[in-house]
Amino acid sequence: MRVKGLQTEEMVRFLIDPDRALTFHLQCIRYPPIHLVWLPVARQSIRLANKEMRSEVIKYPNGLERTVEFTIKGLHLETFLDS
Repeated sequence: MRVKGLQTEEMVRFLIDPDRALTFHLQCIRYPPIHLVWLPVARQSIRLANKEMRSEVIKYPNGLERTVEFTIKGLHLETFLDS
């Protein structure tokens, strides 16, 4: 395993579990912070995107419905995807 030149995203994945990394992303990396009520939405979006189901619709906590693709882009979750 290479440590020298480790990218931030790789370091986060290496040091902490995925839920903690996602929580850190939503609360600390994003500005303004995204309320943790969105954590299940983010998890579901990542799971579906990794299964190539980006056109699936997800119901948001506020009652709106959007596609996985829209959610991935809106919450800036690209670094959490497998591909």
